[in-house]
Amino acid sequence: MARDEAQHYLASIIDSSDDAIFGTSDGIIITWNRGAETLYGYRADEIIGKSVSILAPPDRRHEARENLERCKRGERIRHFETVRVRKDGTLLDLSLTISLIRNAAREVVGAATIARDISERKRAEEAIRESEEKYRLLVANIPDVVWTADDEGHCVFSTPNIEEMYGYTPTEIYQSGVWFDRVHPEDAEKVREAYTKLLNAGQMFSMEHRIQKKNGSWIWILAKAMASYEKSGKRFTVGISSDITARKQGEEELTRAKEAAEAANRAKSEFLANMSHEIRTPMNAIFGMTDLVLDTELTQQQREDLNIVKSSADSLLGIINDILDFSKIEAGKLTLENIAFDLRANIQSAIQALAVRAAQKNLKLTCDIAPDVPLQVWGDPGRVRQILLNIVGNAIKFTEQGDVAVEIKQLSEIAGQAFLQIQVRDTGVGIPPEQQKSIFEAFVQGDTSVTRRFGGTGLGLAITSRLVALMGGEIRLESEVGIGSTFHIFVRLGVARPMEDATASELAPVRGKAVSAPWRRFTRMLPHLTAFGLGARVGS
Repeated sequence: MARDEAQHYLASIIDSSDDAIFGTSDGIIITWNRGAETLYGYRADEIIGKSVSILAPPDRRHEARENLERCKRGERIRHFETVRVRKDGTLLDLSLTISLIRNAAREVVGAATIARDISERKRAEEAIRESEEKYRLLVANIPDVVWTADDEGHCVFSTPNIEEMYGYTPTEIYQSGVWFDRVHPEDAEKVREAYTKLLNAGQMFSMEHRIQKKNGSWIWILAKAMASYEKSGKRFTVGISSDITARKQGEEELTRAKEAAEAANRAKSEFLANMSHEIRTPMNAIFGMTDLVLDTELTQQQREDLNIVKSSADSLLGIINDILDFSKIEAGKLTLENIAFDLRANIQSAIQALAVRAAQKNLKLTCDIAPDVPLQVWGDPGRVRQILLNIVGNAIKFTEQGDVAVEIKQLSEIAGQAFLQIQVRDTGVGIPPEQQKSIFEAFVQGDTSVTRRFGGTGLGLAITSRLVALMGGEIRLESEVGIGSTFHIFVRLGVARPMEDATASELAPVRGKAVSAPWRRFTRMLPHLTAFGLGARVGS
């Protein structure tokens, strides 16, 4: 190939290159390829013959002069990163390589510049730099310590705030050996086990443990190991540690305060229990002496006065009994009996005790016991009676007119356990919705006006709900102001084997042929009770 032909061939290659390639002589552009036209936006006829400084923004034109001087000294400039301006004024990030052009005599006659657009790379680098800066600022400003440790327990990286948490600088941490050595002896085994599981099985962990600071004091930290990876044949884990010493101290103080409050509450309850016993002793004397005096010859006024004394004493004894029961429950000293007893006779006893009170208010009191309710059960007869007295007595107290209905049925019997529902419905004053949740709390009634109007301590329902809970059941309430209330009591009682002697026939339902003597007496009372407006119905 002839020399002229070779030069023409080389010029064609340069002209068709995607890179911007142009030649200069004494700072004047003398050649301009298609890549330069594309990159800078100038056609060859627009740029050839002009100073190369036209391609530099005003604050970069000194670079063009400096590069020209370097070329004159015979230097070659490689990968010089700078900013240049296009014809339309937009700026470009470029990498420039400037080579010398020599003539046959090896004299420098010009320079050839190759310009490559690195704007995308610069933007990517800037994005990475901004991301790293954000990460650095984030890590530097969080109170937690971010760390990396190898499979031998050596810390190989930590954020600078480790010094604030532990008292050690990062360098001291890296040089001080295995960080396990600073974990509290009582916590070391569980920490090592969790760390091993993370490295071997990738099982993340989050645990609280104690660790010793540089000054010898101990702090509580919450350590979370979030990931592990392998590099150069070793396993590493990344984690974060938070100082929770203040929280742990607060929890300990709260626990101590709770224990102190519970101890004080138990002491209070024991005091109330003891005082209730002490008060009941003279109360019994008041009852006994009042009854003795009532058996003597008295004037009508004296008898009325003594009856008031006896009635007041009876009310006071009821309050004392409530306080005694409640204090026993609060002190955890109330235990339930578990004996076999006649459930129907127990119910009869409670209803009979309340019948006269209902009749005095001209209320209709009914009791309906389903035929499948067990006759003989295991449990605490006194507490079952107390539940009925409290709920039914409460219904009578808060009902001015209408009726109070008691229904008892068996919901299920499984493995010798009868699940019973006692439903007590009244047509009383009702309870507002916002007060229904608190009605089973101690010393609470519907509102203060009710307390003044009907009296009472507000302990009856609280005691009842706790007794029901001790029997493995629950109590629910449905109520509407001015319409009435319905209490649903669910209790579990063991089913006892029916008695084998002759008295077994006396335990049959009222509707059966055999009726026990107590039930006959109660049945004979019904006409008299009806005269007071009380109807009673026992059976299904």
